[in-house]
Parts: sequence; structure tokens; C-alpha cells
Amino acid sequence: MPKNLKIKTIVLNPSFNHLRFFTQKSILSMFDDCGYSVIKIEGINPMGLSWKLKLANIILHDSLNDMKYQQFVCIAKIK
Repeated sequence: MPKNLKIKTIVLNPSFNHLRFFTQKSILSMFDDCGYSVIKIEGINPMGLSWKLKLANIILHDSLNDMKYQQFVCIAKIK
């Protein structure tokens, strides 16, 4: 592992009483606002979409692509 690579793990307190949902665009914006640049972002744990959602995604020119994944993995570095 390179010396200048810092790995930060964030553990959320389970007593939080709300969830926050992100789109890929809002994830990139959040990292940028916090002073990080995203090197790579990739969706994991794909979900099967119903035929209705697949049709809506085609009509909306793939604007529902974020719904395909339950989670995103991000690799970021400090700007």
C-alpha cells in the first residue's frame, strides 16, 4: 500500500433515527463539498427492476439508472 494513501472508515451510530438516500450525482456533490475528489464510483448489489421501471427508464433516457443499485462504493482523495 502506498505511504500517502489514507483509508478512513466512517461508522454510523445505529441510534440515528433517519436514513439519507443519495443519487450518484448527490454523492459526487457531497464529496466535492467536503473537499474530496472522487477517483472512482461504482454501483454494487444490483436490484432487479420491474418491467414498468425498465420501460420508464427507457422513456426517461436512463435517468433512473441510480435505482439499479442498493449501494455505491467510492474511492476518493483529498483535493
